[in-house]
Amino acid sequence: RRTVEKELAELNHSWNKIQSAAKNIEKWCAFVAAFIAMVRNRLEREYSCGE
Repeated sequence: RRTVEKELAELNHSWNKIQSAAKNIEKWCAFVAAFIAMVRNRLEREYSCGE
């Protein structure tokens, strides 16, 4: 039978992993968003259809 302490320790470990992954995801998302914005600006300039 698992102890509450062990459960909490594992949960805390998982939470730390999730938090560090979330930080990486935030950085990645910021990069992707900037990249998409850059590409979109370029495309809009090249193929502006007078919208």
